[in-house]
Amino acid sequence: MSVRSKIKLLQAILICLCFSLKFSYAQTTISGKITGEQGRSIPGANVYLKNTYDGTSCSADGSFSFTTKKTGQAILVVNYISYETYEQTIELKGDDIEINIKLEVSLTRIDAVTISAGMFEAGDEKKSVILNSLDIVTTAGSGADIVSALTTLPGASMVGGQTGLYVRGGEGREAQTFIDGMRVAHPFYSSIPDISQRGRFSPFLFQGTYFSTGGYSAEYGQGLSSALILNTEGLPPESYTSISLMTLGAGAGHNHLWDKTSLGVFANYTNLNPYTDLVK
Repeated sequence: MSVRSKIKLLQAILICLCFSLKFSYAQTTISGKITGEQGRSIPGANVYLKNTYDGTSCSADGSFSFTTKKTGQAILVVNYISYETYEQTIELKGDDIEINIKLEVSLTRIDAVTISAGMFEAGDEKKSVILNSLDIVTTAGSGADIVSALTTLPGASMVGGQTGLYVRGGEGREAQTFIDGMRVAHPFYSSIPDISQRGRFSPFLFQGTYFSTGGYSAEYGQGLSSALILNTEGLPPESYTSISLMTLGAGAGHNHLWDKTSLGVFANYTNLNPYTDLVK
């Protein structure tokens, strides 16, 4: 087979791959721009789908774009400090959605200010940071580690070579990790002197993370400086079979759903011969 024929074969495989990925992993891309009074862009506004971890923050010009695998009706939420929270119902069908939103300024009343002792319920999205798996693995320097990504947030840090998450100068034991409501006694690998260890869990095991550098209610006991709340992935919505084609091989898998459990089996095959034949 000539080099030209091999190149055409690789191009055909790439085209098949694109179509198979679009068929197996249909996603909806939601994009647009957030503005305020007089058409001014609002950088940093939070845009997300209600009750999900799918969302993003607006860039410097107020534009945003994110993808979701959700289907059906969903509520798009936009919030930013000093502006009224915006909600709109949208239909997710796998097609791209472009929407431009104008936020209304929130009226400020002096007698509406409330001072609290800093204790609030876990899961309060207004006072906590929500990170999905992709946010964690794309945080520079985190190495796809949940705790390393959290140390880039204000108020959180790592102390020298010590293992643990330290919040606002507190001790490592004051920042606890909870998975599906249960406290994790040893969230890190075994400590080594003067070397900070990674967390034991992959971010892709969880739907997302709730984290705050403030105190928590008695739900989690003691006077914690923070609590890292991790909720594992739920059951898939249905049984499915996936097939992927690559220039270096192929992959296939099946995930079967029962009433309360699911089981998935996946396999991949890789072959470098097409490339080594073209480039010795």
